[in-house]
Order: sequence, then structure tokens, then C-alpha cells
Amino acid sequence: MVAISDIPKKVKNALESGVRKKILFILYDGTEKSAYAITKNGGLNISIATVIEHLQKLERVGLIEVKDAPRGKLVRYHYKITEKGKYFLKEYYKYLIDEAKEAPEIIETISHLLGKP
Repeated sequence: MVAISDIPKKVKNALESGVRKKILFILYDGTEKSAYAITKNGGLNISIATVIEHLQKLERVGLIEVKDAPRGKLVRYHYKITEKGKYFLKEYYKYLIDEAKEAPEIIETISHLLGKP
């Protein structure tokens, strides 16, 4: 397991956003999804424009990749998690699980993030 201090600062900053972690979970199955699909099917209660801002941050640190998916004259993009994104998401949550052993309230926070009661 990678120590949280070994996760690059830009990646750690990206993973500290609950919305960005949720986006990575939505993309974790490896299929390409549009910003619309991420927003609506992922249960995010924020605007597509805000989701796109989060997607851009994830792309800048290499956790997701963007592909053109044109539909007629419209420019569309599809987003997919990278292997780096999967790796660091796993490592981040391994770290949180270890921390939860010492601070059980973290489990409640993670459950809330995942939309679990």
C-alpha cells in the first residue's frame, strides 16, 4: 500500500473532493461515459457545467482520459478512468480504511460520500 504522503500532491488534492471521488467511482467500471450520463445516472445533484469542471481537474492530473465522441455537428466528449485513476482511488481508500480502524467515524463519512445511509 502507498502511504498517503507518497500520493502526489496534485492527485491527493483531486481525491480530496467528494464529487471527484464519486465521479471516479461512477467511471470505475471502465466504460466511457458522457458528462450528462455521469451527472444524471450517477446521481450527482449538481449542474453538468460543474461536473465538467471536476472532470477537467481529474483529467489534468491523469486520473481520467477524455475522448472526442462527435454526434453530427455537436462536439461531445466521453470520459474514462485511467489505470492511474483506479490505482490512486484504491490506494486512497485503503488509507481511509486503515485510518478508520483508529477513527471509526471515518466509516460514516465514507458511507455518506457514497450515498449510503
